[in-house]
Amino acid sequence: MAKREQVATAEETGLIAQAQAEYEAIRAQIAEHYQQARELRSQADKLEQSGRTDAQVMTEVNQLLEQAKRLTLLADQLDAHERLEKRFAT
Repeated sequence: MAKREQVATAEETGLIAQAQAEYEAIRAQIAEHYQQARELRSQADKLEQSGRTDAQVMTEVNQLLEQAKRLTLLADQLDAHERLEKRFAT
């Protein structure tokens, strides 16, 4: 019986470690998405401040801002999903 409990405990420990690693990987991915979105917004700001007003620059600014928006939404979704899973896991 004691061996069976030790095996179960080892398996549980392994599962907990795996879940923690997955959680940390998702948290890193969320942080990376937010960072990329900030960088894209910064690039868009620099282009807007360059003084150029031609259509190509404005198109590029809009594309950068759209990419930033998509990354932010993705990060928000991942973050909300993680919070929900954590809340229901306890």
